[in-house]
Order: sequence, then structure tokens, then C-alpha cells
Amino acid sequence: KFPYFIITEYVYGDTIEKIMRITGPRPVPQVVDWLYQLTEALDYLRHKRILHTNVRPSKIFIDDELQIMLAPFDLLKITPKVFSKNKQTAHSSNLDNSYERTFNRYRDVCQYGSPEQLKGDGEIIITEQLPADKMRQEELSNICNSDLYSIGLVGYKLLTARDLFDGASV
Repeated sequence: KFPYFIITEYVYGDTIEKIMRITGPRPVPQVVDWLYQLTEALDYLRHKRILHTNVRPSKIFIDDELQIMLAPFDLLKITPKVFSKNKQTAHSSNLDNSYERTFNRYRDVCQYGSPEQLKGDGEIIITEQLPADKMRQEELSNICNSDLYSIGLVGYKLLTARDLFDGASV
């Protein structure tokens, strides 16, 4: 098998995550505009039979003209086995980089993932880029609803400069 690559345009701008750390809450008209752009982008993708499923501030760029651009999609499936090490390890300073990156990514997905994306056994599923035409209508609807939930959380972050869920644990 050959490796797969995604080539995307370079975006001159910062992520919403970075902007919020620097500027704090955004004005309501700007938030409404950005959320509208975001829903339009996701609707366009849905009509092209592409599902994003990983909407969060670190995946949304704002360019010099205050237009949004979604970052490339992630392929992600994380189970509790990834974190089967001693629970104390999650807070120690001697985490290896790979484990720390995985933990941070898991935390980010939990903060912006919908309840439907969290299964009862604690497993998080982010659709692995299945073409939408190969999915049942119910699955497609659930994923679109999950994206809307994530958009709402992004809106909360933009208006308050805080995450809705900001506990120390996932």
C-alpha cells in the first residue's frame, strides 16, 4: 500500500484557540458571523459527502480578512487502553512526548465532542473519513448533529473565552 497524503492551502492566520488566549471574548456580531461561516462550511462539506466530525477551536483558522477556514480532518480512535498506565502518570511531569500529545488530543476531543461521540464504555469515536454515501441516514444525521453541538461549544468559547467543561480530568 502507498501512504496517503492530504495537501492543503497554507492559511495566513491564527486558530480561534490562539486568538482567544490573546484577545479574550469576541464581540457578538463577530461571533455570529464566524459561526455562520462555520455552519456554511460544514454544510458545503456535507453536500459533497464529506464529514468533518472534529470541530474545535484548534481546527478553525481566521485569516487576515476575518474569514474562517477549517483545518484538515483528523483520523482518530481512542480507547481507555491508551490511558491504562497508572492514573497518577497523567499529572506527572515525566510523560513521554507521545503519551502527552495523545492525552492532550484526547482531552481536546472530549471538550468539544458531543455526547453521541462518547460511547458508554468510555471510547471516543471520530469517524474515520467514511464517505457519507456509505453511511446509513441515521449515522449521517447523528454526525451532523454532533457537529452542530461542537459549533455551539465553539460559540460559547468565543463569547466567554472559557471552555464549557474546564475540569482537571477528562
